[in-house]
Amino acid sequence: MLRALIVEDERDVRDLMTLHLKREGVDVVAVENGEDALRQLAAEKFKLVILDWMLPGVSGLEICKRLRSSATPDVVSILMVTARADSADVIAGLDAGADDYIPKPFDLQIFLARVRALRRRHKSPGSQARSSERESNDRPRGL
Repeated sequence: MLRALIVEDERDVRDLMTLHLKREGVDVVAVENGEDALRQLAAEKFKLVILDWMLPGVSGLEICKRLRSSATPDVVSILMVTARADSADVIAGLDAGADDYIPKPFDLQIFLARVRALRRRHKSPGSQARSSERESNDRPRGL
């Protein structure tokens, strides 16, 4: 079963995500701020982290950076769901290590489809090797 951490300070959005992910068979833990998220991440393992960017305390972007800079591969996927929708924000989120980025307001069915896609991507055998190979092929040559 997929275990997910939702980090969202807006109660209605957090509750909506939680309800629908549970209906999809996801084991969900939900918190409302960055400090609680970091505590949960230190105490438990999650295969998916859903992050709002603008959180009280530690930002979702900072959490994303910390997760990707740690040597532990415990978190497989990071999905940012945030009101920061400018191109520069989307790029910053993806460059910080998010696997996907959904601007708010969002369509619930698209959110669920993207969660399913992240789940499939990381379930398939050899996906880590293919991901590393793609990254090395995407790098500019001769720089």
